Amino acid sequence: ELGFQDICVEGDTLKVVKKLNDEHNDRSEIANIIKEIKNRYSRFRNISFRKTFGSANGPAHRRAFYGQQYDSPIY
Repeated sequence: ELGFQDICVEGDTLKVVKKLNDEHNDRSEIANIIKEIKNRYSRFRNISFRKTFGSANGPAHRRAFYGQQYDSPIY
């Protein structure tokens, strides 16, 4: 929706990152979420998923907390 073509999605949950990078069909309890994310791959020229460590999420958590005060998304 924002026009990005090359993205890297980072997360601190290794299990989810591995499932998103795996080409096989997922049968876990989060299979529907993984499938939905994978269905959106075609929107991007390049998409990758990487594991980050919890300490790297500090800035993201602060932005999310700050953004909760708005009724609609801002960028």
